[in-house]
Amino acid sequence: EYANKFDSMPVSEITADKILMPEDLTIENIKSLSVLEPFGAGNPEPLFAMSGARVERIVPLSQGRHSRVDVLYGKVKAQVLIFSQSPDSLPFVVGDIIDLMVNVSINNYAGNENISIKAVDYRIRGLSQDKYFAAKDCYEKYLRGENLPLIFLEKINPARDELVKIYKYINSVGEVSIDRLYMKMLSPSMNYCKLRLCIDAFAELGLIKYISSVDKAKILPVKNRVNLDESAVLKELQEKLTKGGY
Repeated sequence: EYANKFDSMPVSEITADKILMPEDLTIENIKSLSVLEPFGAGNPEPLFAMSGARVERIVPLSQGRHSRVDVLYGKVKAQVLIFSQSPDSLPFVVGDIIDLMVNVSINNYAGNENISIKAVDYRIRGLSQDKYFAAKDCYEKYLRGENLPLIFLEKINPARDELVKIYKYINSVGEVSIDRLYMKMLSPSMNYCKLRLCIDAFAELGLIKYISSVDKAKILPVKNRVNLDESAVLKELQEKLTKGGY
């Protein structure tokens, strides 16, 4: 099951009708789906899961409004269309292994038939959706000033080496989406809420610019040495920890 990451908690879930194996990606096999047509409100288009596809290439379409992702799925090369997402906004890059929820059909153009794969949802392999959304919900509650238990506060308190690692990565790439950054920093001790508090601290200190419209962090030139201990964001978190939560 996949959860739509754009929804607020609780999130909606999308369930696959079938796991699509690499050997299923033939025109003959896809044509067999025609017996299910026509699709509509009472007969939704079937959804298929593609698990463990390697991203080989990402191509902008329609002046960057949409994306085509070339993947290697097992030993089969396939092209996946992602609408309303530019290549820069995608949380994965070439070389990543991703899982996809897709619709499949056959296109017939100038007498030539080819398989059309359209992504409905996607995620990088290794991402725990439940933990991701729980930590995202925690961050939203923290911003609203809601009281959180001590165990939550301890889990979102960044260590100095984590702050340094995150900043070094942003500095190395110049600009990165938060989802992509989250995947690069993924570890048993890292969660979305902790990452966002690090980003907030960096932005407050003038180390980065957070671009909310595209959910990205962009490195800023720094002339003077910056002391992380001066961050009001991190000081506030430490005060809450001292009080023991709630």
